[in-house]
Amino acid sequence: MNSSFARDLSAVFSTADFGECAIVENVGNITGIFDNGEFLTDDDDYGHQSVRRRATFTTRASYGIEEGATITVRGVQYVVKYPVDDGAGVVELQLERAE
Repeated sequence: MNSSFARDLSAVFSTADFGECAIVENVGNITGIFDNGEFLTDDDDYGHQSVRRRATFTTRASYGIEEGATITVRGVQYVVKYPVDDGAGVVELQLERAE
């Protein structure tokens, strides 16, 4: 990987332009990019598909947020179900709305 790219994530990941604040338990305030988009999934072996909604919060991996952490974004509380670290300093937190 080009090391200058890894050092300068601001070229592709500008939280100053697109970021918003979230609160993570035992971490505090963080900045990242929230998305509550839809995705297509295969539901069974017969080719049936459905549209599902998945919330994600993309932020710096250096925060060290782990699965099971509680995160509040836009006043809604979520639980981190699966953090996906890209290996270049960014992590996508796949979220599930807390009950």
